[in-house]
Amino acid sequence: MGLYFIQSIHSRYTGVALPYKVEWAYKCFNGETVEREVHHKLEDYRVNNNKEFFQISLEEAKQAITLIGNKFK
Repeated sequence: MGLYFIQSIHSRYTGVALPYKVEWAYKCFNGETVEREVHHKLEDYRVNNNKEFFQISLEEAKQAITLIGNKFK
């Protein structure tokens, strides 16, 4: 995750109401595809269908990301 991406999330245009801390990052090839597949897998955990926020534990999120991301290493 690049610094520019993290900074853009904190911008007033993304709808992030409060600052947050990045707890974990996963380095992979083709991050956009991994993100899309992870979002699809976790769609039942979405807080709001129009936002990229999920009500899920860090460990559950890490498992889903690793499972999908390993296909792109």
